[in-house]
Amino acid sequence: MDVEGFWPASTIVIARLRFQQERIGHGSDFLQFIKKVAVKQRYKYIGLESTDEKSTIFALKHGFRMHNKRMKD
Repeated sequence: MDVEGFWPASTIVIARLRFQQERIGHGSDFLQFIKKVAVKQRYKYIGLESTDEKSTIFALKHGFRMHNKRMKD
């Protein structure tokens, strides 16, 4: 676990994910990029903090799941 004990040590945490233009693939492309980085750097998890309703729905559609009210892939 990290210092605060919430995210496992092997987690990339994205504090906020928001794009000016929506529904044109920027978010999906970004997540694909982060997933590749995670695999290359041997991270086990990707966490999203500060999610609102739209970003929560987006994350769930991309395979993330809830982790104590925060998003984790």
